[in-house]
Amino acid sequence: MRLPKFRKGQMAVVMTLAIATILGVISLSTDVGVLYYNWMQLQKAADAASLAGATYFLAQNSTQTLPTPTLNGACAYPTQQQNVACTYALTNFAQLTDLTQGGIYVPAQVVPVGVPAGAQTIQVTLKRTNIPVFFMRVLGRGNPYSAVATSIAVAPTPVSAINNGLFPAGIPATPNMNALTYGTTFSMTDSYGPGNWGWLNLPNGWTDAQSPTNAGGASLLNTNITNGCTCSIKIGDVIATKTGEDWGPVQSAVNSLITAGSLPSTLTGSESQLVTVPIVNWGNVNGASQVTVLGFAEVWIDSISKQGSNQVLTVQFVQFLTKNATAGGGTTSYGAYIPPYIVK
Repeated sequence: MRLPKFRKGQMAVVMTLAIATILGVISLSTDVGVLYYNWMQLQKAADAASLAGATYFLAQNSTQTLPTPTLNGACAYPTQQQNVACTYALTNFAQLTDLTQGGIYVPAQVVPVGVPAGAQTIQVTLKRTNIPVFFMRVLGRGNPYSAVATSIAVAPTPVSAINNGLFPAGIPATPNMNALTYGTTFSMTDSYGPGNWGWLNLPNGWTDAQSPTNAGGASLLNTNITNGCTCSIKIGDVIATKTGEDWGPVQSAVNSLITAGSLPSTLTGSESQLVTVPIVNWGNVNGASQVTVLGFAEVWIDSISKQGSNQVLTVQFVQFLTKNATAGGGTTSYGAYIPPYIVK
């Protein structure tokens, strides 16, 4: 039996159609890839810009605790937060036209659900309309592509909970019968009642609403002074007090944190003397007692000394970000703030 003969050139027609299809797919894939790359760069720039701008809401109502930013001369917005955001956007590969076609808004144009009431927000929108067309020109597209990226960040808000790192001393909202004022120096430990000098008993790994009264002794207190507690504490929790003197070990533990002298004009957040402490209601404590957490304060440890039978832990009240804070925001500001975070 003889096989039928195929006419020459049939595969050329098939390959011509296939090549056209393949070229179209490659063209589309290449252009989409370029478009996605540009959008990704815009989104990264918008995120960096919104977080940087939101951070600088912190320094408005306190002594200067953040470094003075070096601003790009092309940024001419009315607020420092917007100019910081603009600078970070341009540093992170955004173009000035991306900003002029987009915008930086304080507050955000639309505040997403879940943002704490009264929290300040900043929105960075970058729009790029000159993304080039490459292979799709073959299929007739002449206009450039456009990409838009938006990021909304929430400014630092008062801490509502701490996960690890809390300094084991509680202070009232009005230490030494004075209001908490940024930069003010005061004694954080005092005789709050028989046997109580301001120290707290924070058990390792504690996450409950009420701590046991026999959580640990002097060794645990000294560890918590040096490293902060390994525990999670929120507003409303009840903490046991640490009674007794333990002067020598306490003095040594506190002095191990004091390395940089007086409070600097700017803070990085990594200084060992910068600690987060709970605000508590000392009331009329007597011996082993319990106190309720009302909020969290940020303080700078200056020194520790002893006057008669009283320990004197001298600190300065500051306003700064707490690395181990939980997002969500507390209701009262005592200086301890969560870092800014992105909500969109």
